[in-house]
This record gives sequence, C-alpha cells and structure tokens, in this order.
Amino acid sequence: MSILLSLVFFLSGAAGLVFETLWFRTAGLTFGNSVWASSLVLSSFMGGLALGNGLAARFGRRVQRPLLGYAGLEIVVGVTGFLLVLLLPLLPQLLAPLFRPFLEQPAVLNPLRFGIAFVLLSVPTTAMGMTLPLMVKAMTQGSPDFGRALGRLYGLNALGAMMGAMAGEWWLLPSLGVTGTGLAAASMNALAAAGALVAHQRYREAKAVPALSEAPSPTSITWSGDLIRLLTAAMLAGAILIALEVVWFRFLQLFILSTTRGFALMLLVVLFGIGTGGLVSTLWLRVHPGAFRFVSHLSILAGLLTLWTYVGFENVPAGLDGARRVEFFDTLMLCTRLMLPVAFVSGILFTFVGRAVYESHREETGAVGWVTLFNTMGAALGALGAGWILLPRLGVETSLFLMALTYGVVALVVPRSLAKEATALRARAFARVLAAVLVISLVAFPFGLMRNHFVPLANAGYMSPDTEMVEFREGLTETISLLQTYWLGEPYSARLVTNSFSMTGTGLKAQRYMRYFAYWPLVFHERVEKALLISYGLGITADALTQSPELKQLDVVDISRDIVGMSDILYPDPETRPLNDPRVKVFIEDGRFYLLTTDERYDLITGEPPPLMVAGVVNLYTEEYFELMRNRLRDGGYVTYWLPAVHLPPAASRSIVKGFCNVFPDCSLWRGARLELVLIGSRGATGRIKEEAFARWWNDPAIKKDLETIGLESPGLLLSTFIADADDLEVFAADAEPLVDNYPFRLGRDIVDREAFDERVRFYIDFVKDDVVQERYKNSAYLRKRLPESLLAAGIEAFPYHSVNERSLNAGANAPLYFDELDHILQETELQTTALWLLGDPHAFSGVVDTLVAKNVSHPTVEYHLGLRALSERRYAEAAAHLAKAQNLGDTNPKIYYLRIVALAYADETDKAREAIAALVAADPLSTEQKGFWDFCSRKLGLQLPQS
Repeated sequence: MSILLSLVFFLSGAAGLVFETLWFRTAGLTFGNSVWASSLVLSSFMGGLALGNGLAARFGRRVQRPLLGYAGLEIVVGVTGFLLVLLLPLLPQLLAPLFRPFLEQPAVLNPLRFGIAFVLLSVPTTAMGMTLPLMVKAMTQGSPDFGRALGRLYGLNALGAMMGAMAGEWWLLPSLGVTGTGLAAASMNALAAAGALVAHQRYREAKAVPALSEAPSPTSITWSGDLIRLLTAAMLAGAILIALEVVWFRFLQLFILSTTRGFALMLLVVLFGIGTGGLVSTLWLRVHPGAFRFVSHLSILAGLLTLWTYVGFENVPAGLDGARRVEFFDTLMLCTRLMLPVAFVSGILFTFVGRAVYESHREETGAVGWVTLFNTMGAALGALGAGWILLPRLGVETSLFLMALTYGVVALVVPRSLAKEATALRARAFARVLAAVLVISLVAFPFGLMRNHFVPLANAGYMSPDTEMVEFREGLTETISLLQTYWLGEPYSARLVTNSFSMTGTGLKAQRYMRYFAYWPLVFHERVEKALLISYGLGITADALTQSPELKQLDVVDISRDIVGMSDILYPDPETRPLNDPRVKVFIEDGRFYLLTTDERYDLITGEPPPLMVAGVVNLYTEEYFELMRNRLRDGGYVTYWLPAVHLPPAASRSIVKGFCNVFPDCSLWRGARLELVLIGSRGATGRIKEEAFARWWNDPAIKKDLETIGLESPGLLLSTFIADADDLEVFAADAEPLVDNYPFRLGRDIVDREAFDERVRFYIDFVKDDVVQERYKNSAYLRKRLPESLLAAGIEAFPYHSVNERSLNAGANAPLYFDELDHILQETELQTTALWLLGDPHAFSGVVDTLVAKNVSHPTVEYHLGLRALSERRYAEAAAHLAKAQNLGDTNPKIYYLRIVALAYADETDKAREAIAALVAADPLSTEQKGFWDFCSRKLGLQLPQS
C-alpha cells in the first residue's frame, strides 16, 4: 500500500509545481514582474503554505481518516488552482482602477498587491500545505516508522515537483498553452485524489483505519526547550536553502542564459538534490534508526559544501569563459556542481529534524505540521532576505559566506540531547572535527573571486585589450557590469552587461536604431508632446527624445533602479544627463503593469525591452501587451517597438508581427540598423503629411546633427529604411498564430539555437533585399496615402545610399574601399556621413578625435581620421595634408596612399597626385587591389600609372 501512496504523493508534487509555475506566470500579468511584485506574490504563496502547515499542526490530530481528508485536499487544490489559472488573466482590467491611484505610492501599492495575491492564492496553497502532514499520518498507520515515512514522502514529492517542472517547461506549455497546462495539472490532482480514495478503501477492507470511536484521543503539544530549538533549526534551514537558491540562481546567470528553461534546469537540480536526499534519509533510518541524531553534523557539512562548491567553481571547464550556456547538458553540469551537494544534504536534514521533532511530540500530523510550518516561514523570510537585503547590499560572495556561517549556527541551535546514544562520544568528536574544518574554511574564504575572477570570466566574450570594466554592481534584479572601450586612451563606446548578457551599448549600430525609435515618430507625427519610454537602457532613446523642443513630458519606465542609475556614470556631466531634464519622470516599475494602471495618454510609446529569450520578457511582446500600448495612445499617436530579428527564428517573428498587426491595422516594419528592425503602428494616424512638416527636423541644428550622426542625412534616407507595410506583413505572417499570453511558447523552441543562427540570418537578409524592398516601397498603399509624391521620390532616390550605409555599418573600420561609389557620393551628392562610413570611419570616432586634437596629441591614426573627415566634407587639400602627415608619422596603411591620391586629384593638385602614385608603386608591388585602383584613376581621375 505504501507504494500506491508514494505514487500518489509523487503525482501531487508534479501537479503542485506545475500550478506554482502557472500562478507565478499569470500573476505577473496582474501584479507586474518587478522585484517588489514578484517578491510579494512569492510571500503570498509561502504564506498560504504556512497557513496550511499550521492548520495541520493544530488540528491534524483530529482527522481520523487522513486519506479521505487528503483526497479532499487534492480536489480543492485541483479545482481552485485551475480556477485561479482562468481567473488571473481576467483580473488586470478589473484591478487596474484599484491600483491606479497608488501608482506613485509604493507604500500603499505593494501592501495592496500582497493582500490581493494572498487572498487569491490562499485556498489552493493552504490545501497544499496540509497534504504532507495528512499523508505522513496515513502512511504511518500501516508502517509505524515515522522518520522513514516522512523521508520517503518528502523525497518523492520533491522528485514529483522536478518532473512537473520538466513536463511544464518542455512539453505541456509548448503544446497546451497556459490554460491547457492548468487543466493537465488539475487532472494530476484528480488522479492523486482517486489514488488516495483507492488506498483508503483498501485500508478499510484490511481494517487498518480505526473507526471514529476508536480514534486515539488528541493530545496537545508540549512546548519544551528542545522542541523550540528544533523548530528554530527547521526555520533557519528553510531560510538558508531558499536564500541559497536565490543567490545560486543569480550567480549562475553569469554563465547561463536567463531563459525559462535555464531557470527550470536550475530548479530541477535543486529539487533532485532535495528529493534524493529525502529518499537516502529513509534508507539511512532503516539501517540506523538513530541516525536522525546527526542533525548538527549535517548542518556543518552543508555549510562546508556551500563554501567548497563556490570556491571549486573557480576551476570551470575549458571553453566556458565568456560563453552563456544554452545547451542542456552544459547548463545541467554547471548547476549540478554548484547546487546539488548542498540540496542533497538539505533533503536529509529536513527529514532528520522532522524525526527529531516527532521524538518530542508523538503525533504524526502535529510533528510534520510544526516542522513544515517553521521551515516554510523560514523559506519565506530567506527568499525576501536574500533578494532584498543580501544580494543588493552584500553581493553573491558575502551572502554565500553568511549562509555557510548560518549553517554553523543551526548546528549550535540543535539540542545536545540528540546525541544520547552509545556512539555519542565518537559522534561529538566527529562534530568537533567538522566544526573546526568549517571555521578554517570560513577564515580562509577567498573574498574577491566574484569581482576579480567570475565576472571577468563571464564577460570575456565582450572584452578586448582596449576594454575594461569601469563599474560593477550587484543589485536587486541583476548583476551589472559597465564595460568601456577606449580608442587611443579615450572612451569610445560603452556596453551594459547584465548577468553576463549584453543588453545594450553605445556603439554606432546601437546609436542608430535606438535613436531611430525616437526620430521616426518625431518626423511622422505632427507634434510629439508626451512620450513614454519603456526600458531605459543606457539612455540613448531618452537622449534623442529630449533633443526635441516640442516635447513637454517624457515618462521613463524601467524595472531596474540599478540600470537607470548607470546613467550617472555614462553621463558624468549633469548637463548632458537625460534624466536631469525637467521634462523627464522615472517610474521604477514593470512596463506592462504601468501601462495597465496609468491613466496617461501619449503621442508616442516606444521601447526596447531585454532580448526575448530572457525569462518573462515574452509578456512584453504578446498581442495583449500591444493592446495595452494602443489603449495608452492619444488619437494619432505612434508606437515604435524593437523587433530583434537577428535573435529570433522566422516563426517567432511571424507570431509577433501577427499580434502587432492585429492590434495596429496600419502596422509597418522599418530598418533601424542591419537586422535590428522596428515595428511601427498608430492609433488612427491618417492624412497626408506636408513636405515642410516632414522635413522640419533637418532644419533644427541640434537634431540635424544627431540625424546626420546616425546616417539619416535627409528625409529620403529615413524613408529608404522602409521594409514592409501592413499588406506585406499580412503575407509575411499569413500562416502564423499570434503570440498571446496563453501560448507564450509560440516563439518556438529554438529561440537560442546557435546552430540555426546562420540559417535565420539568411532568411532575414533575403526578406530585406534591396530590390525586393524597393518594389514594396513603390507599391505601398500606406506610403502613398501618407506622403506627397516629392517625398516618395526622395525615398526612391535614397535607396542606393541606404544600401551603402547598411553595408558600411556592418563592415565598420575594415570596410574595403569602393572607389567608384566613393567618387559618385563625393562628386554628385552632398552626403557626408555616407561618405565617412564608406571610408571605414564610424562617426563616433569624431568625438574622440576632437578630444585628442584638443590635447595636442600627435598620432598617425588621429591624422588618418582627420583626413577621412576632411575628405567626406570635401575639404580635399586639407584631407591630403592630414593623410600625408599620417604617413610621415609612420602609418603604413595602404589605404592612405590611395585616398591621398584621390584627395589630391579632387583638389586639382595633379602633379602631387602623380608623385604620390610613384611613391605608391615604389613602396608596394602591383597588387590586384592596386589594379582596380589604377583602373579607377584612369577612368575617373585622368591619372595614368607611370611607365617602368
């Protein structure tokens, strides 16, 4: 019979974990995914479990037929749990009016969130909290060994939870969606209830269940000093393990992508350790019934393993450095080596503490109820303490040190009376040895590994000889590194790395597409006065928006106070800091929750959330989210939103586009930079735009300079970034189902599949081919409706130059020289940025060059770039002089010879050009590249190769 009950409780664990995952996922839609909201929902969940534990401890002894009671609890969990899955997605619109008045009053808003979450979760979680005490009571009726029953059930329930995590993440959610997975979990509860009823009937037939009148009379608990110390140890152990999970998960994110599957694998390892520890405790108690007296030894061992697994992680396998693991076995290996040993010992420790409590309180449900109550209360405090105090104030390393130290405290709290047996002397001696080793390990703990070894190791993929980490923070929600790249000793570009994943940067490509989010709507909208920016990043989009004199209000919403705080470092001059602009207001909140609760309406809503593979970010790309954005727009307002195609399988992009276009019928797709695409939609923006209104920003000196910096030197170049309108996107997403809250896995299972990267890039390159896009542009009903013929023609004329910009942007400083294109641009257009990019000089170098010139730095590279700038600005004689100086200072780059000859020819200094040709021939044998250049000189410049 115990086998049947074991299977029942295994199934219960699986259902419980699936429900827990679904509740947290759907609760995020109602309460937000900010650290406050997530912590409060977790506290509500733990509070419900603790309430159930307490009820079982207080009244469980009165239950005379525990299997019937258990079956009823499983039905309650299944029914109310599934109803909660159905209810939570419907609550946002109902609760928004309640939350709205307190959006800027977290002291009121957060208790309100907690109270509502607790009420919603209380029924199923309270029922969950009562199941273990009742099942232990049922099993010990047939087998009087309490400790073995507790260990077996605790272990199997944890292993069942592990299977539930696997099934939910890998099979149920992708196949059935949220609602279908909830129904599957409820079905597991129903099967568990049926199994309990079958077992009850068999017990009854075997007369193993006492009749009501035969039930033992209840006895009240005696609160002895030993019992209080044991329950304190249970609470501390629960607090430590959950706190360790929080700290471990944060640490592992340095090496593992923060995907839902990454988190699932981390959880699997912890649950496997706890589960196997529980089962091993059962075998240990069978061989040695008094083994539960080794609680102190196990506590000290757990402390040692906490230290050793972290320090031992220093010797990570070769090939890990700088690579975020996405492969199953790589992730599993890293999680196992860090977490499994302590989790395994914790599984044994819980069982032994429970058995020790039973020694003092000879009643099954009371013993289990009190132990689980204190353990759960400790877990709730540990989760909040680790997330809100330890990590942001002390960091990963010191937190682990304190957790190990606290395990030592647990050993001191355990009553000495547990050692009363024949082997007590040897046991005490062994405990002293373990304690001495723990003290030595604590004293010798190598502080500094996190900052000096692990973080640089995790960031290695973003480092170069000219890059250094200028700031490192361990905050509430992430571990942040700000990397600064230098060029000739001066700051050139920055990169924001969170949990070892590059979130954003200030390089030219990033500048282009992030400023594009702001400038496209500034150009198309009649007057953007109120804007909302979701996800601040490094402030590039905010900086672009604050350039507009028409802007009256910019609300910035970001989930991380620490990321927003990086603005102070990136913009050391307070005068240039976007957040210091009086029009800017910052909200530290989940973007979706803000849209749900605010009553503001905007002319523009824009955002660049974290990459889609990051856990929880999918909620910022669903059709329901886009509907929230549309509802917050004023009439005629625009949404510009990041579509990171380079990171997405085509199927995922189609699902996102389908949902976006379902909400915005005038949806269109534009090219920010390379494959960083921008989805654009409006709330009824209609009417033809006047050419003078469209072009007004190219007459504003500050914004014109900014537009030129990112390669949008003319209205036509902005229009040439067009990719597709609603009709084209309807074809693109024709067979796709929209990404919706109920089916988050429509993104596909290979979103982080590196092997498919090249294939998906080829797909998108084909989709944005010049000839294909130009044909769409010419046939676009949207553009014909909105733009006058003169602007449409300007876009057509600019397409070739846009292609040059995209190619040059991709090639960077290593771009080959295309002399015919260069000649055409310099001689037949006024484009300067396009010429500069074609020459292989990103505009961002200009600021560094100016700084070096101001410092009177004489360097060949500085002169080279001054020459390129002068050439792009058609100051040909000056360009030739700078390039000659670069040569004289020792720069042997062959490009200098070619470009100096071109500059001299354009400056009508033919004799000097011929002298330069002779010097080039003398310095370098005739190469294939030279042959192309001589052909160009002959055709375009009238210069001939000297005869040998």
